[in-house]
Amino acid sequence: MTEIIPDPIPVDTFWIAEGPIVNYEDAKLRRRYAYQCESDPIYFQWQRGLKTEQEWADKVAEINARYPYPVTPEEPV
Repeated sequence: MTEIIPDPIPVDTFWIAEGPIVNYEDAKLRRRYAYQCESDPIYFQWQRGLKTEQEWADKVAEINARYPYPVTPEEPV
């Protein structure tokens, strides 16, 4: 019997990419979603020789800057 593993981010959470970051978990979730949608495809293209490692690293840095972590996990950004 094949076990069905749920998608790590449900489809109905697409809205998380907008609005102010309110806490550490919010930033973490937004980063995770952005990595999956934006940087993972570039990473796999880099592995196949279609993109460069720098293009992938630049996208990761862009995501990290877009969704910064609070200074402490409890503080809002």
